[in-house]
Amino acid sequence: MIMLHDVSKEYGGRILFNEVSFSINAKERVGLIGRNGTGKSTLLKIILNDIEVDSGEVQIPKNYEIAKLDQHISFSKSSVLEECCSVLKEDEKYDQYKAEKILSGLGFNEEDISKSPVQFSGGYQVRINL
Repeated sequence: MIMLHDVSKEYGGRILFNEVSFSINAKERVGLIGRNGTGKSTLLKIILNDIEVDSGEVQIPKNYEIAKLDQHISFSKSSVLEECCSVLKEDEKYDQYKAEKILSGLGFNEEDISKSPVQFSGGYQVRINL
């Protein structure tokens, strides 16, 4: 469980949030909704341990693996399959079957996985990025 207790953060004298407390249980999915500049990205960066809180406490179990998708997608490989294999764990990088299974679960067929990732629509590029 991820827990934030009395977390506060401000930038340049502007309070983004003050004494925020919440928890996220295992397998829960959470969405952050709000206007630009209200602290959504900052809160995510705090959970990812990219920035520190001004006050309060963040508790994340040691065995948790937290990942994020970048807003701006860029690809470095020439095919969807290569792109997927390149982000597998080090001991699985050459396990094409695993990559194919993942891609199939995301809606890609055999023909799709040999195509360049940039050929796909934005929605499918997000799936590739997953």
